[in-house]
Amino acid sequence: MSEHLSAEPRADILAAAQQPRGKSQRRQAQKGKSGKVKKHFGPGFLVAFLVVLALCPLVYGSVSAAPRAACLLGFVAVAMAMLVRHLRSGDGFAAALSAFLVPLVCFGLVALWALLQAFLPVSTGAGDPVWSLAGDVLQIAVPTRISAAPDDTLLALATLAGVILVFVMAVQLAADPLRAINAIQAIAWITGVYAFWGLLDHFAGWNMVLFEPKNPYSVANGHGYVSSTFRNPDHFADLCAIGLACTGSMALRDGRRLSERLKLGSSKIMDLLPMAQNILLLVLLGVALWLTRSRAGMATGMLVGLMLALIAGTRLYRANKPRLFYSILAASAFALLALVALGLESSTGGERFASIGSAASIRLTLYKTVAAASLDNPLFGTGFGAFRDAFTVYRTSDLGYGAYWNAAHNIYLEAFFGLGIPVALVLFAGVAWVIWRVFHGAIIRRQHVAGPIAAAAASAGLFTHGLFDFGLQTPAIAFIAAALLGVGCAQSWSSRDS
Repeated sequence: MSEHLSAEPRADILAAAQQPRGKSQRRQAQKGKSGKVKKHFGPGFLVAFLVVLALCPLVYGSVSAAPRAACLLGFVAVAMAMLVRHLRSGDGFAAALSAFLVPLVCFGLVALWALLQAFLPVSTGAGDPVWSLAGDVLQIAVPTRISAAPDDTLLALATLAGVILVFVMAVQLAADPLRAINAIQAIAWITGVYAFWGLLDHFAGWNMVLFEPKNPYSVANGHGYVSSTFRNPDHFADLCAIGLACTGSMALRDGRRLSERLKLGSSKIMDLLPMAQNILLLVLLGVALWLTRSRAGMATGMLVGLMLALIAGTRLYRANKPRLFYSILAASAFALLALVALGLESSTGGERFASIGSAASIRLTLYKTVAAASLDNPLFGTGFGAFRDAFTVYRTSDLGYGAYWNAAHNIYLEAFFGLGIPVALVLFAGVAWVIWRVFHGAIIRRQHVAGPIAAAAASAGLFTHGLFDFGLQTPAIAFIAAALLGVGCAQSWSSRDS
């Protein structure tokens, strides 16, 4: 799961002594067959990128327009600085963008289609029926658009553009293996800080979400819950799941490095510190995730842990260590059963899991209604990000009187409903390519594999959770997930690959 240490303790010193010392000699050594020098962006760019990323969850997960715009402007400012640096240096990109042509083309087509949904005038049959209803009520000719809420579509488009930008920036900044490790560890600490804040609020009895009180009904019936700076504890659970994936991957890396140092007899007490800090973060994030009282969130965390174990076991099996592989599987199964038993044993957990039946019945009705509504306009959709307004005409009494549905609680059905089936499939193809890339790197790569492992485990949890909730539609979760996937993709190729 990590870099292999040299069997020769002084080999790194010998290799360093053989490096060219002069500046011109170093530049000549960096030149490839093309004669161009490829440099990575300076560490200051990575620091600035991570600072903006850390601020994204601060104001309610950036769900409101103002904090979302502030985050987008921060990412754009860092991207512009990187572009200026690239143009002034004349060097090639740290990671060739042509390698990511498939997802970038897919995401670009989706963004273009969302723009057309918001602005393109269409016939009454192709547009959303809300426009014809508005024209009948106002007794005037109202231009018909595909989107039922063009403003919401443009806001969702801006978020999608930000996600694409974050992914590309992460790929460039994490092309260097050491910086990829730093980025993974930084994301783990970012999530750990928010988990600490949530636990502090919970045990101090403040029951506040930043500047506003938590839902009194949920606090009274759930005996308090942890949501940190998020209004929805399910979405905070997704942030914890991302942190667990990063921290678990780093713990695997540190454990491998420590075991190799012990074999060489060169271990020191300082070598235990990285492992200790990641174990502390694992406990912190695990407790915070458990106290969210989120059923799907707990399942997501378990799935992330199980995926980490499966990837680690698969890598051991490929390394001809089947005993360790089966030991990890057995330990993972035991831990999973213990967590489920603990959840059912606790009074709050038992009540939450006992209420799955009634909640599942309403969700199933919602999913059937959204699926049927998607077939009313399967080619054009009702508008990217316009679910709240477009679904109003489809809501029935089966979903509860006065119920407010601002999301389909299933990101895949909502994509079909908003984008139309063809463009939604294009979006899924781009995401599937990225997920396949990180899983491929997590299994195949021999070195610098912490990034792909963290990205693979997190994506398995988040996109499975997307079947039942819409945490990935929260801007802060989307930005951090895109950054992690970018880091994982950047390290999914070996340095020997062209």
